[in-house]
Amino acid sequence: MNLNEQQKAIVLTTGGRIAVVAGAGSGKTTTTMELISKLHTENGVPLEKMFISTFTNKAGRDLKAKLKKKLGIDNDKIEKLWIGTFHSLGFRYLTQIKKMKLNIILPVEASHYLKNIYRQVIKDEGEEESIVAFKDIADSIEKYRNKNCTWEQASPYPEVCRKVHTIYQKEKTEQDIVDFNDILHMFSEQLKIDPMFTTKFTWVFVDESQDNNAKQIEVANLLSNKNVVFVGDSKQCWEENELIPVKRGDTLISIPAIEVVIGDLVKTMRGHRVIDYTPVTEKKIFFDDLRYIITTQSEKTITVSQDHL
Repeated sequence: MNLNEQQKAIVLTTGGRIAVVAGAGSGKTTTTMELISKLHTENGVPLEKMFISTFTNKAGRDLKAKLKKKLGIDNDKIEKLWIGTFHSLGFRYLTQIKKMKLNIILPVEASHYLKNIYRQVIKDEGEEESIVAFKDIADSIEKYRNKNCTWEQASPYPEVCRKVHTIYQKEKTEQDIVDFNDILHMFSEQLKIDPMFTTKFTWVFVDESQDNNAKQIEVANLLSNKNVVFVGDSKQCWEENELIPVKRGDTLISIPAIEVVIGDLVKTMRGHRVIDYTPVTEKKIFFDDLRYIITTQSEKTITVSQDHL
């Protein structure tokens, strides 16, 4: 495998907290696979001692297939590897390790439950659906559950959201069902009281880390005792001192990324290349003791501080 110098540095790392930040097509997945392979074949790290979170289940299946081929192992051995999304790995933990029986409803079913409850609450509150839209309520509930914020921070309609969420949780309990968000929350809460499992892994890998929500990062923190590799896209995160054009009121200013606050309007591109200023709703700063190994597709070296955003 032909690797550049920075990719080699990642593969040859002896451990610690590492962030691999680069753009699409720069070889992040290949480099991660090479590191996993080296840890197993040369350093003797058992596959069951590695926890690998991927952004989608498809990405997890693809990486598992590639590792199986590269390592030359059979299905039984590759299945010892903990690899998949946080939700799928949480489900595996809760059902296989904690022996829970879970009746999961799919997102479309969860949305159906939530919408019926929303309509009843809106009717009871005397509100108009055209004013308090279901999507806004559903998005706010998602934000509240996964971003460790208050109802007031999550929505301009905190009371409506609180009532819809309370009834939704009560109905799920009565019907003995859980949704995908419940899996993540149950996973996190169980890990907090299960030191045997949280010390099980010697290496933790988190792919597409810039897209992780607060609850997923909490799970990663609970599992990452010593060696953790965060893999992210440099086009979807900022360096702390990078100057960012920000609108505050009618004033347009450029400030270091570290000074951007919730509510600032920053230039973004969405949909069919629509460029406008949208509000910052969340700010994430990863571990302050990370070592950063960063490259770009054009082989440019980027030097950042330990407070990389």
